[in-house]
Amino acid sequence: MRQTILKLLSEQDTYISGQELSERLGVSRTAIWKHISALKEKGYEIESIPNKGYRLLNTPNRLIPEEILRNLKTTTLGKKIVFFEEIDSTNTQAKESALDYPEGTIFLAEAQTKGRGRLGRSWSSIPGKGIWCSVLLKPSLDPTFAGQFPLLTAVAIAETFHNLGVDAKIKWPNDLLVDGKKICGILTEMGAELDRINYLVIGFGINVKHKLEDFPKEIRTIATSLEMVLKKEVDRVQLLCDILLKLEKYYFQLLKEGFEPIRKLWKEYTCTLGHEVKISRFNELPLFGKALDLNPDGSLLFELPDGQIINVHSGEIGLQ
Repeated sequence: MRQTILKLLSEQDTYISGQELSERLGVSRTAIWKHISALKEKGYEIESIPNKGYRLLNTPNRLIPEEILRNLKTTTLGKKIVFFEEIDSTNTQAKESALDYPEGTIFLAEAQTKGRGRLGRSWSSIPGKGIWCSVLLKPSLDPTFAGQFPLLTAVAIAETFHNLGVDAKIKWPNDLLVDGKKICGILTEMGAELDRINYLVIGFGINVKHKLEDFPKEIRTIATSLEMVLKKEVDRVQLLCDILLKLEKYYFQLLKEGFEPIRKLWKEYTCTLGHEVKISRFNELPLFGKALDLNPDGSLLFELPDGQIINVHSGEIGLQ
């Protein structure tokens, strides 16, 4: 109902009466007034004039479901939104609720208190500055395909950034960099049986409106944001909608055509291949060598100093 009211208000340059809204939506004028009041509480600036009606003046610069749904052009992703003003981690919430929600549900927060990256690292997720989102997928695939999903997500986000004029590069397996500084991280988690994926949670955190002083001191030399790069304001709602549309496109393409078309795109955007790198691994000695190629399963084809060629399935890349 509120999405419909917002749509009608946004289509008008002048006032639209409560009576007209009531007749078009088939509800009482009192119900219209209650919905208008609820929208005002969420930050919408709606002018109310007796005998004239309502007029939408401004929309809030917040990631609220009404605004996302009003701008969303997907068929599946984002059609159900679970929104939190503040939460420990959207990925944690998505995993705990995965069996209760349909595919395409997104879990979204204005702030996270325990945002996580890979290898258990924390992620700075301050209110109103970024996009902290987890997407729930339920593909009918074998768990061995799970490694393709962070790469698919990286392609979708990199392409969205490029459309904004931001030359983002993908660092295998899950980071996006601009001028060598991290602007986005991706964390994919899975619930599965031996032969099937029950659900995948694709979480991504994007630095959008951060200024340098918003970052913790220890990462100010290695982190950046879209507004720092572009030097202009970025609409977070539109950005999220654009990313979800790209992500849906490549998700459906993966299910229909396999990973190869996405793998080719990933190779165009990456800054990893062809470089001497260090790969840090959990509870294992690091690997040194050259990143040669991206394998069809999403692993990295890697050449050790002695010429031995191996496949690396996980780790943290350090460019040398």
